[in-house]
Amino acid sequence: MRWHAATGIGVVAFGNSDEFGARRVAGAALQDALDTADAPSAVVRPWPETVTAARAIDAAIREGRSAAE
Repeated sequence: MRWHAATGIGVVAFGNSDEFGARRVAGAALQDALDTADAPSAVVRPWPETVTAARAIDAAIREGRSAAE
């Protein structure tokens, strides 16, 4: 089962063996359905504090500082 919460579109695939690969089939079918429906992707708006923390972590990594700093 795969679904796209923003649009409410979902797909369920059934198979008669463990080797069927229902996850792959359902994922491909959902992608096709979303492409056909021209569904928008989900918009993620992180908190400003999250953006600030991410930038600080990125700067620390680029400067070679340790995580403890």
